[in-house]
Amino acid sequence: AIKVFHGSLSCCRLGHAGGTACCDKEELMLPMLGLYAEIYAKRDGACKRINDAIEGHLDEIFPRTFEYCANGTTVQKLLFGDLVTVLRHDIDQAVAGGRTGRPLQIGKLQQGTSKA
Repeated sequence: AIKVFHGSLSCCRLGHAGGTACCDKEELMLPMLGLYAEIYAKRDGACKRINDAIEGHLDEIFPRTFEYCANGTTVQKLLFGDLVTVLRHDIDQAVAGGRTGRPLQIGKLQQGTSKA
């Protein structure tokens, strides 16, 4: 269940309402990024085992893009883009600077980009 974004979700099978609806993968992106932020921030403590298990699979777990299919057309859409890299950098900078608390305002991020 860790490769959530590689499956065909219900919305994908139904053709995204003829292209008028976003994909559930897009809706899941920020919650998954938030979970990863917690794991990465606690990678040397409480979340060490899970972090070690997923570390070599980040590109698979958090794909940069995904295929969006509607009306018989398939397009590549941005999903995580560079957000995992930016998130890790921000957490590392926070630790190095002695900051605590939330590293990024994840709820304000846009899909696939570090721009808030």
